[in-house]
Amino acid sequence: MRHEIVPGYFPRNHVVEFGGLPVAVFAPGDHEYEGSHHEEVHEFVVRWLEDRGLPVPRHLLPEGAAALRAAGLADPGSVAWWVAVSEVDDIPAWLEYFTETVDTTAVTALVVGGAVEGDEAEDIVLALIHHSERFPELRSLFVGEIDDGRTTTHEAEIAPLFAALPGLTDLRCCVSDDLEFGRVEHAALRRLVIHSTALSPRVVEDVAASDLPALEHLEMWSGERFADAQHEWEAEAFERLAHSTTLPALRHLGLRDFTFMDEIVALLARGPLVRGLDSLDLSRSFLTDTGARLLLGDPAFHGLRRLDLRRPDRARALLSSDTASRLVAGLAAVDTDVLL
Repeated sequence: MRHEIVPGYFPRNHVVEFGGLPVAVFAPGDHEYEGSHHEEVHEFVVRWLEDRGLPVPRHLLPEGAAALRAAGLADPGSVAWWVAVSEVDDIPAWLEYFTETVDTTAVTALVVGGAVEGDEAEDIVLALIHHSERFPELRSLFVGEIDDGRTTTHEAEIAPLFAALPGLTDLRCCVSDDLEFGRVEHAALRRLVIHSTALSPRVVEDVAASDLPALEHLEMWSGERFADAQHEWEAEAFERLAHSTTLPALRHLGLRDFTFMDEIVALLARGPLVRGLDSLDLSRSFLTDTGARLLLGDPAFHGLRRLDLRRPDRARALLSSDTASRLVAGLAAVDTDVLL
């Protein structure tokens, strides 16, 4: 979809379309398990789209969902599959059942997640690694939390997925807390998106130090709202990201829903990373006039073709209309499209 669906903390586009394909559901209620969490998510997304006058894809409605699932079973590579793990006691067994029911050798896009709690995020990762040989064509993968209304603290170590899935080009993970990323090497990955309600500086450092020569799109979300000032270790993490030399193909950087965006902008300006970007997305973050003046005045940001500063209502008062107007006009002079 062209529109980003963000009814809560995180986008939900991956339950509608993923890897360029419509998403078909493989859920517990379809077989001997009970549960309809995926239907609740679909209903939530449908209401969000309808409230904004946006078109609702047919496969989000019960009849359309059933038809798409049937089409996917006949041609497994024609859809992205959402293996809905909510209310499933044995996640590894459920994923194995999916691989026995669907010809996964043709699957190119996979979403595995739901209302994930406790150690379930780690269970998903381990199960995917165990069955990785059954997904030889997998290119796009989403792992973790989907219903952020039920988010609880849980953890997962993502790094082993990279070794298990060398052909992966698009990885998106959502773990509310205690995500272990690790310093990884992967030759094919082009898009990496990390969602968290409290992104650890350690994850930022690990990404900055990872050897990802093909990575073009990096996006990180953090909804942490508890500190009064940026911690020293967070500043150090973004300093390392700003000076990363292991992401040579990076053209888009998204740092979204961060609290201390003025400080992050200042750190980015010091390093070479931002100078290679075409697009910088700081949307949903808390940017004030101080950060905006730096974006306008520092040549480090003048090579950008697109700068996204769209903010939620709770953050709009932090950036004055006068500074916003001068920012748009000033960056237009260097051919930067500013979204406010």
